[in-house]
Amino acid sequence: MIIVLDNVNPTASNPPTIRVTCSDDIPVPDITVVSDAADNCTTNPTITFVSDISDGGVSRSETITRTYRITDEAGNFIDVIQTIIVQDTINPTASNPTNISVTCSNDVPTADISIITDAADNCTANPSVTFIGDVSDGANNPETITRTYRVTDETGNFIDVTQTILVQDAINPTASNPANISVTCSNDIPTADISIITDAADNCTSNPTITFIGDVSDGANNPETITRTYRVTDETGNFIDVTQTIFVQDNINPTASNPTDITVTCSNDIPTADINIITDAADNCTTNPIVTFISDVSDGANNPETITRTYRVTDETGNFIDVTQTIFVQDTIAPQIQCPNDIIQNAEGGLSTAIVHYDFPIAIDNCSTATINQIAGLPSGSEFPIGTTIITFEATDIKGNTSTCSFSITIENVNIIKDKYGFSPDGDGINEYWEIPGIENYPENKVSIYNRWGDLVFEIANYNNSSNVFRGIANKKRSLGADALPEGTYFFQIKIDHPQHQKEQTGFLVLKR
Repeated sequence: MIIVLDNVNPTASNPPTIRVTCSDDIPVPDITVVSDAADNCTTNPTITFVSDISDGGVSRSETITRTYRITDEAGNFIDVIQTIIVQDTINPTASNPTNISVTCSNDVPTADISIITDAADNCTANPSVTFIGDVSDGANNPETITRTYRVTDETGNFIDVTQTILVQDAINPTASNPANISVTCSNDIPTADISIITDAADNCTSNPTITFIGDVSDGANNPETITRTYRVTDETGNFIDVTQTIFVQDNINPTASNPTDITVTCSNDIPTADINIITDAADNCTTNPIVTFISDVSDGANNPETITRTYRVTDETGNFIDVTQTIFVQDTIAPQIQCPNDIIQNAEGGLSTAIVHYDFPIAIDNCSTATINQIAGLPSGSEFPIGTTIITFEATDIKGNTSTCSFSITIENVNIIKDKYGFSPDGDGINEYWEIPGIENYPENKVSIYNRWGDLVFEIANYNNSSNVFRGIANKKRSLGADALPEGTYFFQIKIDHPQHQKEQTGFLVLKR
C-alpha cells in the first residue's frame, strides 16, 4: 500500500502595498497580483480573494488589509496579504460667501449653511457644511462680524470660509422737544427729568437711552432764558439732542415798609442814611433783597425844612421798590447873644463927645454860627455925644431865629485939662512923670513944654501916659540947661487932632524935684 500524503503548504509573496487618496480609488481584488504562487505538488495552486478588512480609520488615513489564499490540490493553503493605505490630505474647496451690510444688530441674518453653494472635495461628493461662529471686532458703529462656516470631507479634511457682516447704523434716533415752560423764580426751575421725553424711538434700539446734558443760560437777568438739553442715544452711539426752553421772568417787585418819619432840630442832627432801618424787606424769589440808599431831597424850605430820604429795595432780577422816610428839620431855638457891660466915659477937655471903643458881642447857637448885626446905636470907635446912647445887636441863626442884646454908653461932661499940673521926678517911684488924665482917648495929639522964657524944651507926639510921657527931661534946647530940667513952673500946650475936633489946650505945669 502506497500512501501519498502532501502536508506542505503552497508558497507565495505578499502583494505590494498600495496607496490611494480616496476610498473610491481602492482597486477591486485581483488574484493576478499574487504572481509567485508555487507548490511542491501542484503546478498551479489556486489563488482566491478572501477579504478586505479595514482598521476603521476615517480621519484622513484608513488601512485595509486585503487577503488572498493560495491552495494546492491537496487542500494545503497559505494566506498572503496586501496592505491598502487610503489617505486623503486634500482639503475640500469652497468660496467665501458674499459680504453683507445691515443697519441694525437685529438685521443680522441667522447663519445659513445653504449659502455655501460651491463646496467640493476630491473624495467626498457632498462635503458637510457647518456653522462655526460669529466673532465681533468689538467696535460699536460700525461693527464688523466675521461669520465662519466649515466645509469638511468624510476624512475630516476641512477649510473655513468667512463672511463679513458689516453692522452700521447711521440713522439717529427721533424724539420731540419737550414743551417749553415759564417760571417766576430761579428756585422754581424744575430739576431735569428724562421721563418728559415720551416719544423717543429708533430704527434699531427698542428703548434708546435718554440722558440730561445740561442747562445753558443766555446770561440775561430778567427775563433769563435757559436752554435745557436732553440727549437720545441708540445702542450704536447715534444720538440727537432735544431742547426745552425755560423762561425765568420775575416781574413782582419786592416789598418793604416806609421807615418811621423823624424830626430833628438841626441839620447836623440828621442821622446818616442807614439801610438797616429797612427791617421787613422781602421778595417772592430773593431771600435777602438788597437795600441801598438812593438820595436825600430837600423841599428847599428853611424852617421847617422837609427832607425826603429814599431807600431802594432790589431783588436779584432787578425788580425794585423805593421806600421813603420823611425827615423834618425845625429849629425854634434862638441864638444866645451877650453884649458888653454898660460903659461910662468922660468927655475930656471940654469936648462935647468922646470916642468909645467897645467889644463886639458874642453869640452862640445850638445849630449854626449866628450872624451878628448892630441894629441900634453907634459902632465901636465912634464919637459918642454927652449923655446915654443905647447900643443894640441882633443875632440871627441860619434858620432865621433871632435874639437881641443891648448895653448903654454914657458920656459925662468932665474937663480933663486943668489950669495947672505938677509931678515930682525924684526917683521915689511916685509921680515920676506927668500924667494927663484921658489923653489916651485922643491918640492923635502933640504935647509941647515951654520954660518961663518961652523956649520949647520938650515936645512929643502921641502922648499916652505910658511909653510916650514927659519925665522932666528936655528933648529940645538942651544947651540951655542940660537934659534934666530944673524945678519950676512950665507952660504946656496940648493939641488934639481929630476929624470932628481940632482943639488946643494950654496951662501951667509945676516940676518939683
